[in-house]
Amino acid sequence: MAEVKVVVRERSGKMIKGTTGDFVPSRAVFHVSVGGGASTEVKEIIVDNLKAVFFVKSLEGRPDAHLSRPGLPKRLPPVPGKKIRVIFFDGEEIRGFSNSFRLNRPGFFLTPADPLSNNERVFVVFSAIAELEVDNKIIDLEAARLMLQRKCSTCNRDMSAGWLFCPYDGSKLRR
Repeated sequence: MAEVKVVVRERSGKMIKGTTGDFVPSRAVFHVSVGGGASTEVKEIIVDNLKAVFFVKSLEGRPDAHLSRPGLPKRLPPVPGKKIRVIFFDGEEIRGFSNSFRLNRPGFFLTPADPLSNNERVFVVFSAIAELEVDNKIIDLEAARLMLQRKCSTCNRDMSAGWLFCPYDGSKLRR
């Protein structure tokens, strides 16, 4: 996989900017070269500790992104997929569209609704979501989490539903 620019946001609020070449949505762990591909500092990232992984156009970002843009059209061009609104536990809200939305996975990809966004796409981690709306319907996340919960057979930690092995000790997960 080619190196892509990412901004990793942990649920704790910590942010890591860099590049990754091994992110796979169904894997519990991936690596980020901090600051970019030439960096010698590589961090191992555990997906279950994250809020989201932002695949970005630029690592510098857009400091004015929160300001209203008078040039933004009232009606955005149609984008295929389900219309999604996510509110994270920290209160941040993100809107967009998803073709890969399934509750039995650790997360899903979202294409931002704002075409001027620095984010090309976002991998949203289900365990960091406080409220989720799909095609204008609120999803009962608590019921979905209980139904899909998996446990590690050795450390007994709760794991995301899509994982087959524990990211902490590598053991096979059970329902």
